Amino acid sequence: MCTSQGQNRIIVLLNDPLSPRDNVSVIVDRCGDAIDISNVKRRNPYALQFSIPERCLEVSMLVGVRIIKNGCSLGVRQVKCESRLRELDQILRAHDNPLEFMCQVI
Repeated sequence: MCTSQGQNRIIVLLNDPLSPRDNVSVIVDRCGDAIDISNVKRRNPYALQFSIPERCLEVSMLVGVRIIKNGCSLGVRQVKCESRLRELDQILRAHDNPLEFMCQVI
C-alpha cells in the first residue's frame, strides 16, 4: 500500500464481515507515535475507509496501520506514505532531461 498528499484515503478490506454492533478502531503507528484515527467509515461489512493524518505525509516514511475490532487486534499492515517533494523527485529522475520535461509541463 502507498499513499501520498492529496491521496491520503485508505480502504481496508477485511476477511470477516463486521456486524453493526462491532466496535472498530484504527491506529496509525508513526515512528512509535500511536495516532488514533477518529473518522473511520464503514463502506460495507467487509470494508473500512479512513484518511492518513497529514503529519504522516510530511516526509516519506512507512507507517503501521492496526485495525482493532471489539478490543482485539485484527493485524497490522505497513503503508508507505510519500511526500510531494519525494514524488516530484521520482518523476524528474524518470526522465532523461528533467529540465526539458518541466518546460513541457508549463
